[in-house]
Amino acid sequence: MAFTSRTWTTGEVVTAAMMNTIRDDLDYLYAADYGEETVYVPVSAMWAETGSEPADQAILDNGTIVHPARGFDAAADEFLNFNLCMPKRFDNSTIVVKFIWTVDAGGAAGNVVWAAEAQLLDNDDAIGNDPTTQATVTDAWIANMDVHSTDWTGAIGDGTVTDENPFVEFRVGRLGSNGSDTLAGDADLLGVLVRWTSDLATDD
Repeated sequence: MAFTSRTWTTGEVVTAAMMNTIRDDLDYLYAADYGEETVYVPVSAMWAETGSEPADQAILDNGTIVHPARGFDAAADEFLNFNLCMPKRFDNSTIVVKFIWTVDAGGAAGNVVWAAEAQLLDNDDAIGNDPTTQATVTDAWIANMDVHSTDWTGAIGDGTVTDENPFVEFRVGRLGSNGSDTLAGDADLLGVLVRWTSDLATDD
């Protein structure tokens, strides 16, 4: 549907067809506000997964501003967990993730394979189940203490939800055992961007 532009004449009698045009135009304008939304989750809002936790939280300092980070080892698969309660305008479908990371010291040419999983839950759904869908993204080392921003992962999000505000459990980490992960030493995660699609203009 496209926006319909028309000329109104003074004293013109309003017809049902005119009202339908106004309605369709309003729907078009509201729909223009829909689309993708993004939220940033810092590593300080995440917690280590038992049995596959990355190094203790470190504070990276390259000057005045400090940055909380978690060091992910090159020799193992390590994960952090966090959760979000989604807004009403979330379309209850899938989610994509982007990783923001750096290397404190000792970096050299190589790639890091990051992985993301998500479990979407409604009221009365059981928490803590392992997600079955994992999406990965590979990113190359640039320089120590530079911001590294990956591409977006593929779609993640197990579960069919209908609640206005579904609860989403996230699992993010580095796949050090993956053959495409070739960066020696720790990759320091700063946070992740989470993107979803809206199907409402507001949460009203």
